[in-house]
Amino acid sequence: MYSHIFATFKLALYAINTFWLIRLMWAINIMTIFVLIMLDVYGFLPPISPWIIMAVQFALLLFIYPITFFTGSWDLQTHRIEVDPMISLLLLALLHLVGLAHYRSIFWGETGIKPYIAPLCIAVAMLIATSISYLLSRKNERLSR
Repeated sequence: MYSHIFATFKLALYAINTFWLIRLMWAINIMTIFVLIMLDVYGFLPPISPWIIMAVQFALLLFIYPITFFTGSWDLQTHRIEVDPMISLLLLALLHLVGLAHYRSIFWGETGIKPYIAPLCIAVAMLIATSISYLLSRKNERLSR
């Protein structure tokens, strides 16, 4: 029984990793690590800790996984996931807002959570909306049977 659950989880994780935005986020995280190492080599110290930047980047990456799971439709034959274009657009806007927050904290010198308030609010709103729609669609599926 547990091997079936593990195999299903493994296939679902593979399907979610086929989503283009998750691949983009992995590339951005790797580039961020490279840029932070290069900034450290050249002696440029940003006003915000590089660990905070990386924590925000990985939190955004981990945030995309449940949103993709809740809103995506998984094709068992191709092992690919298709996400609604509107959700993809909102996730891309969230990615841009996080980039803008990094820019504001590094080059404008804003500290604390102030530059990250807008992306945080959008992320919470997206998580609430997608989880409610997922739960309602599951309830409708059960009622239609």
